[in-house]
Amino acid sequence: MAPSDQQQGALTSLEDARALLMARLRPAEPVLMALDAAAGCICAEPLAAPAHPPQAYALRRGWAVRADEIVGASNYAPVLPAREPLAIEAGDCLPPGYDCVIEPYGLERIGAMAQVVVEAAPGANVRRPGEDAQAGQVLLAPGHRLRASDLACAALLGVAQIRVRQPHVAIVEAPGPDGAQVTGDFLARAIAAYGARVSVRRSADRSAPALEAALMGAKADLILLMGGTGSGAGDHAMAALRLCGEVHLHGVALAPGHPAVIASVAGTVVIAMPALFEQAFGLWLGLVRPALDHLTLRAPSSPLRLALTHKIASRVGLAEVALLRQEGDRFTPLAVGDLPLQSLCTATHAAIIAAGAEGHAAGELVAALALGGAE
Repeated sequence: MAPSDQQQGALTSLEDARALLMARLRPAEPVLMALDAAAGCICAEPLAAPAHPPQAYALRRGWAVRADEIVGASNYAPVLPAREPLAIEAGDCLPPGYDCVIEPYGLERIGAMAQVVVEAAPGANVRRPGEDAQAGQVLLAPGHRLRASDLACAALLGVAQIRVRQPHVAIVEAPGPDGAQVTGDFLARAIAAYGARVSVRRSADRSAPALEAALMGAKADLILLMGGTGSGAGDHAMAALRLCGEVHLHGVALAPGHPAVIASVAGTVVIAMPALFEQAFGLWLGLVRPALDHLTLRAPSSPLRLALTHKIASRVGLAEVALLRQEGDRFTPLAVGDLPLQSLCTATHAAIIAAGAEGHAAGELVAALALGGAE
């Protein structure tokens, strides 16, 4: 049975829905971006370093000296070095002929005479050439999400631009019930925090022609259509998708997250979802985040595995989102399948309980991903 010919009420497993989604999504093309705009984006190519630093520099403020000229120096046996100690600031390049830095208190002056009262090893308080990075060493790998510290390191290496994957996700909204705008805002923030570019298009009304026009105008790598994914006669979103595209599946066995639709319009994949926040949140975890991972070729996040404080009961045949709170070295289950606001606000992690499971017993290890960014 083809997905577009699903019978009403038939649900596609979450695994099959993800497989269909990944088969139709194409990773975003790498683009060259200035460092100051690349925070949060996903690195597309390896960033290999030149030898850095090219010249030794001071790690602290003090006096540049040569170690073999101050051997045995102490308060009881001051040493007069052959070279004049030079005042130096952290980050300054070490002058030729000097190989270490002593603390400010390590030098005493008696008139014009400078005597050293501490000894130091060669390279003390100094970053030597090539110590930061060896030539050709890969510092940032493809799939890595660029942090502020990564961009600072790249700038120190003299890099001005970096290739990233930053897919464009268009959110198409129709006028909806109270709370629909909250859901749209959540998706926009969460997607942007995931390293993608977001645009929002609002249709003039909820009619199929208005939604069709909004969908056709949304040029993006992925389109999220909010609202109206049921099967009733008044479902204008489904009508619009059938007018301008192809529906691949209608209904995913995920709670919360029903009803969901995967379709395509002019070659672009569309995930259509209810405007109700709880349902959209489940689909964000179950379908949208994996889609963004695929679009960016992002390195998979490592789940945290902890034992449960008490059991999780779930329904067989339906994948269910479980909200968890980390408490020390254990997870406390907060909600499964139905996600009240108090649980959403206090959860630190989320797991998707497989459709074939009947839950997890107290003490059993469960793998869960941290809720971060705009979640």
